[in-house]
Formats: sequence, C-alpha cells, structure tokens
Amino acid sequence: MISQNPHVVTLVDVVGKRPASAPAIKAPSAPRFHRPLLVAAGICAVALAGLTALVYTTPFLPIDAAIERAQQAINVGPLVTVFNVYMQIGGPYGVMVEAIVIALVLVLNRVSWRLLLAGALGSGLYFLINMSFFRARPSVPNVLRVTEHPAASSFPSGHTVLFVFYAVILMTCLGLKFIPRRWQPLGWALAVVFVLVGGFSRNYSGAHWPSDVLAGVLIGVGWFSFVLSVRWISDPVLHPRAAHESPYKPAFVIEPGLRVELPRFAFNIWSTSLQRLGLVVRGVLYALVGVVAIAAIIGLRDSVDLQGSVTLIEQNALKFPVGIFAAAGLLGYALWSIVRAIDDPLERGSTFHGVMSRMAFLGSAGAYTGLALFSIQFAMGGSSGSGGGLPFGIDKLLGTQLTPLVLPVFGAVVVTTGLGQFADAWIAPFKTDFLPQQSNPHQWRAWVFAGRVGLFGRGIAFTAIGLLMVIGAFTGHAHWNYGLTRAFAVLLGLPAGAVIVTIVALGFIALGLQSATSPPVLRMKRGLDPPVHKRIAKES
Repeated sequence: MISQNPHVVTLVDVVGKRPASAPAIKAPSAPRFHRPLLVAAGICAVALAGLTALVYTTPFLPIDAAIERAQQAINVGPLVTVFNVYMQIGGPYGVMVEAIVIALVLVLNRVSWRLLLAGALGSGLYFLINMSFFRARPSVPNVLRVTEHPAASSFPSGHTVLFVFYAVILMTCLGLKFIPRRWQPLGWALAVVFVLVGGFSRNYSGAHWPSDVLAGVLIGVGWFSFVLSVRWISDPVLHPRAAHESPYKPAFVIEPGLRVELPRFAFNIWSTSLQRLGLVVRGVLYALVGVVAIAAIIGLRDSVDLQGSVTLIEQNALKFPVGIFAAAGLLGYALWSIVRAIDDPLERGSTFHGVMSRMAFLGSAGAYTGLALFSIQFAMGGSSGSGGGLPFGIDKLLGTQLTPLVLPVFGAVVVTTGLGQFADAWIAPFKTDFLPQQSNPHQWRAWVFAGRVGLFGRGIAFTAIGLLMVIGAFTGHAHWNYGLTRAFAVLLGLPAGAVIVTIVALGFIALGLQSATSPPVLRMKRGLDPPVHKRIAKES
C-alpha cells in the first residue's frame, strides 16, 4: 500500500528497486604481486647492478683475495669430499641433478610447473652477465691454493645460482607441502646452510672469488623473489594446504595400494610410444651384451657392459643420429621405470616384495637416465666409451676418501639385488604383465620362460659384481671398476667359467628378446585385465 502523505516513509520506499542510474558496486580486486617479495627482488637487483659495475671497473679486489685466503686457511677436514660433491652437482652432473629435481617436483607437485619454468629462466640472467665481460679467476699467490680450473669467466658463480635453485625449488615445492608447519623454519635454515656451504666450497677450491659467489646469491635470491612475488605463479605453491580454496587440481592423489596419480602426459600416445621404444632399445642392448659375451668365450673379442653395447651400436658413419635415437629410447625406458614405480600399472602392490620391486624400478630409472646421457656424450665425441662399471660416475662423485667406506655397502646391496633376481626368476611376478595370456598361452609361456632365464643370468652377474666390490674393498682395491665386463673376466677364470658365462650370456639374450618383444603385449596401463587363469599359471 502506498501512502498519500509525502512526509511518511513507507516500506516500499525503503526496499524498492535501486534507480537505474545508480553506479554498480565493484568488489576490490586482489593484488597481483606479493609486495614484500617484490621489494626484496628490487634490493637484490640494485645490489647486483652495483657489484657488477664494481667488478667491471676493478676486476681484482684486494678484499676478495683477503677473504679467500682466510677461508682457505681453515682446516675443513672431511668436508673436502662434500665440496667435491658440490662441484659435481653444479658442474659435470648439473644437468642430470637438475633434471632429477624437476622430474621429482613435477611428479609430487604438479601445480608448481609455472615456478619451475620461471625459476629456470633465471639462468639467462647469469649467462647475460657472464658473457658480457671476462674476469680472471683466482690464482696463486693472490690465494693460497687453486684446485679447480674452469675456463669460463669467473663472474658470477654459476654453481651458486644452481645451489639457490635447488634450495628454493625443493623447499617451496616439496618442503611447504610435506614438512609440518612447525618444522618448516628448520627446513629453510637447512636450505640456507646448503647454499652457504656450497658458496664456501667455491672459494675454498679457488674456482671463484667471494664477490663471484655473492653475485650468484643475488641472482638466485633476487630472481626467485621476483618470480614468487607474482601471485599467478606462486599462490598454488606457497599455499599448498589451502587446496579447497584453490582453483587448481590437487598435486597428486594417493590411492589404495600406494598408487599415485601421474600427469596425463605420462600416458598420451607420444609418451607411451617413447616408453615402447625404450623397451626395444633396452632389449637390443641386453641381447648385444650376451652375444659379445659368447664371442669373448671363444676368443673373438672382449666382453662389454651396457655402456660398451651403446658404443658398439654407435660406431658407424651415422654415429650422431644413432646415438640420439638410442638416448631417446633409453630415456623412454627411464620414463617407463618411473611409471611402473609410481602408477604401478603392473600391479606389484604395496606388499614388501611389491615395494622392493617398485624401488628397484626407480633405481632403474636413474641408471638408464645416466646411460642415455652417456649415449649423447659418446655420440658427440665427448667420451672414449670405456665404461667404468656401476653405477655411472659415482667414483667421481664420491672421490677417493669415501669410496673405501661406501664400496662394501654398495657391494652388499648389489649382492642382495642379485639374490632378488634369483627369487624373481623362481616366482616370476611378471606372469601377469603379459596381456594376451589367455588368448595366446604358448607365446605367454615362451615370454615367461625368457624372463626367468634372463633374471637367472642377471642374478649371477649381479651377485658376482657385488662380491667383487666387497672383496675389493677389504683387499685394498677400492675402486668402482667392478662392472659387468670385469665380472665376465673373473668368471671366465674359474674352473667352469666358460659354462657360467655362457649361462649368463644366454640369460642376457633371453632378457633382451623378452624386452624387445614386450611393446605389443605388455600391460602398460592400469585397468586392463591383469589376472592369470589359474589353470595356465599351474601349467607354467
């Protein structure tokens, strides 16, 4: 009802429609940047610009020499071996370690891909400054010692930039997600210590001046401060526990049986084709090892390990394309190993034996990644092709001081792995990996038999390698050249050595044939029919 009295305010006047001319009220937009991080990035940029100008105008700074001499006068004791590890993960093995870190983060925290991509672009700033002018590295008598002689410009320290990358990526992408909140300050403290010790190692070896290391820290911290200040990049990573408020999907989903949901790209047609190529390339390399071992028995040539088989297939006029093709296959097999371990398409499960098998798959991923890098290096003429045994490059990583302590432990692990191969040859847990097992039982039995023979031969080889490592460590021959080639040579020297090596060689050939013929029949996705018919299993 509308009142006729103009002085009376009615309900209609209060709750009536708003006039059309009234402006709409807009919600305040969220800021696009984290201002404190943006300020920190600006401070680092200004400091880096000033330091770069100082070094450009005065390449030799007396304070640099004084600080470095003081650092080198400290007796660090066993930390020298740790410094060697820092040198390796920032230099010769930098690409491999960085690839492992990126792969690990992508598997465990998929929404961090923006941070990984943006963080990696920080290396461009390092290269821009490093190539702008040349600064001589430390030399005696300006410092007490120089044990490393890199060829590039000294300013800034690329190793230190990489150390900051490792620390920030691992702590932000994984630490904030998996470490309880009360322990996160300790995690950040350990990340800072990791970078500081790495920077100290660069000065202690005489590879860099302290100002080089400081510039590396400024580049790493400044760039990551800027990247993390962009909310579109950092919010999914810095607030992982607010998943219910985030528009992004969960990083991963753990399902019953220790299964983890992997990104979809791991199962598209290109990825699956690469994994199938890896099975074929691996099969060729294993079969080649067995064939050459038989040739060694009759004295035609020396035996080879997997590295040696890679060099054999690349010793031709098409060395480079063949090497790249082999490396692609080996990386595909490494990817297949990761899928087997995490997604568990082969249904190994969460029993003790299943968990051990899946851990072995992860170890296989690392080994074949190293073999792929070796293939590329040899194809480009950067390696002589002489394999140093197992594992790849660990002798350089550990040095001569830790090798006598680590070698027997690693040897015991290899012996245990060999015994596990015997157990797998008997149990044959791979029976259910063959898809057309009921429609083609004869092929299935041949495939299972090849796997059993192959695992039995590989068990002999692994056990021999592990025993040689343990014996070598206790007899004063602590080195890592105890690979397959040496095991073949030692076995041939035994009374029945030719028979033993023949069994091992036939096992490698059988394993190679099984691997090479696996792509059309192997169960490479979850949800396919896994069980073996009881009658067929009993007949096998």
